[in-house]
Amino acid sequence: MSEDAKRLRPDVMQVALLDEIAERLLSLEEMQRSQEPQGIVDVIPPPITVTDQKRQLKPTEGAWFSVSIINDGHEDVWAIINTIKSFQPHLIRAGETYPVAFNRPVIKDVLLYCDKDKTTQVRFIGVR
Repeated sequence: MSEDAKRLRPDVMQVALLDEIAERLLSLEEMQRSQEPQGIVDVIPPPITVTDQKRQLKPTEGAWFSVSIINDGHEDVWAIINTIKSFQPHLIRAGETYPVAFNRPVIKDVLLYCDKDKTTQVRFIGVR
């Protein structure tokens, strides 16, 4: 077999390259679309009772861009955003609101709990 027979023609290489570029552009477009807020507000029906037993809240699908936790009770509540990555709890005092917002949908879960033998009521809003 000659050396010329082993080479691909330039037009075939151009078509293959254009196909690769088109696939990559499509994947970039899909990724960009997934990073845009859908405008869906998830409201967990209040009141949410939080005790010393840890309670985990998750989005119905995907992830939240932002969440707000409103402590309507008389006791403080602890919150951990994204328990897989974060271990440091944030204290939400009675009557306070704790807003957390990111530029991308990265909030996969929220863990809520009170100190031992304490109970409180919170409202929870997540935006997808």
